[in-house]
Amino acid sequence: MQRRIVGLSLGLMTFFAVATGVFHYLRTSTDLEALADQRLRYIAATAAAGLDGDAHAELNSCLDNQCPNYAKLTEYLRAVQT
Repeated sequence: MQRRIVGLSLGLMTFFAVATGVFHYLRTSTDLEALADQRLRYIAATAAAGLDGDAHAELNSCLDNQCPNYAKLTEYLRAVQT
């Protein structure tokens, strides 16, 4: 009888330890995803604020990478990316 109580106690402690670990992992991963999402939004907003609107409009009307401002905008976006 005493062995059953000890075994049951160890089993319950193990279960709650694992459950607590899983809960903590899920909560932490959700927080990290939210932080990464927020940082990406800030980077995108910073990149968008630095774009030349006229140059971008020219790209939309040009539809190829031979436009004069294509290299300029591509270089800027690559700099933001790094």
